[in-house]
This record gives sequence, structure tokens and C-alpha cells, in this order.
Amino acid sequence: MHDRCLRQTMGYLQATRDLVLKIPNLDTFVDGYTHVLTYSDADLAGCLNTGKSTSGFCTFLADLHGNKMLIDWGSKLQVGVALSTADAEMAAVQRATCRSSLPAQILLEETLGFACPITHFADNQPCITAIKNGASQTLRYLCKTQRISIPFLHQIFTENNNLDFVETHHNVSDIMTKFLPANKHWQYVYELGLCSLSDFRSSA
Repeated sequence: MHDRCLRQTMGYLQATRDLVLKIPNLDTFVDGYTHVLTYSDADLAGCLNTGKSTSGFCTFLADLHGNKMLIDWGSKLQVGVALSTADAEMAAVQRATCRSSLPAQILLEETLGFACPITHFADNQPCITAIKNGASQTLRYLCKTQRISIPFLHQIFTENNNLDFVETHHNVSDIMTKFLPANKHWQYVYELGLCSLSDFRSSA
């Protein structure tokens, strides 16, 4: 198993050695048009040994014209076993918010000198509904098993920040949690703002 994981890692490094991250024109990120854009996702019981799910996210500095710059990304095995997809997705939202969106928002607002609201997209409607409702007796076990505070997330996303639904096939953070067909994988790679070094040099 470890040999297989090592071959997979080396294959990934070999296939992506020519990729570079493009940085857009930063002049478009101005007051009233700039926000922190985050996508989160989770698989369900993706780890065959433990039954735990994996959280993934990617965070951009974005403007309202469609320009965006990748500033943070990651994936991590969740601390507890999720009982449903909504549980796993909520854990992903919590990790992305605490690990990425909020720190990025604080840093950018201090650096740029104006408000940068968070726009967070997830692809599970029950998860979004539970967070927007603010509390759930049926999900109260999550604070113990997954260390999730629904009231905390509710507060974050009712104070000038937005949590919205995105269709799974438009959720770029899927690349952090799932095995994807080659065409979908490379679609998400380019949506993250990566391109080959040769293409970058030819367009420069």
C-alpha cells in the first residue's frame, strides 16, 4: 500500500512539474469589488481503514469581474467519522472557514484597508440549510464528534459573509478530495489559476 502511495505521489510530481501559478492584475482588486472566495468539499468515508472523510478547500482573492488569485488550499482527514454527507460537508466548511477564509479576510482587510467579505460555496444543500438555521437538536453531536459549532458558522455567515450552493460539477475544490477523470482534473487545475510554463511564456 505504501509503495502504491509513493508511486502515486511521484507520478503527480512528474505530471505537474511544469505548472506555474498565474497572478492576475492586482489593480482590479479595489474597495467594493473585492471578496474572499472559498470553495469547500468532502468525500464520505474515503479512508477505507478508518471510515473517516477528507475535507478539502481552495480560497481565492476575487473581484466582481471574474478575476481571481489562488491564495490558499489544502485537504485533511477529518477528526471523526461522519454519519452522512451533510456531516462531512459541514466539517469541511468549518475547517475552510477557520483555517483559511477568516485568516485571509483579516489579513487582506488589514493590508488593503477596506472590507473583503467572504463568499463561501459548498455543494450540499442540507449542510447549508443547517448552518443558516443556526442550531439543530438532531446535529448536536457534531460538537463532540467533529468539533463543529453550528452557531459559530451561523454567526460568521450572517455578518456580511455569504454561504451559497454550487453544483458539484462546478465545485473546484473537488480536486482536493476525489479521484477525478483526467479531463475534469485538468479543468479544475486551470480553474485554480495554474497553467504550463510554456503557455505562460508564450502569453507573456
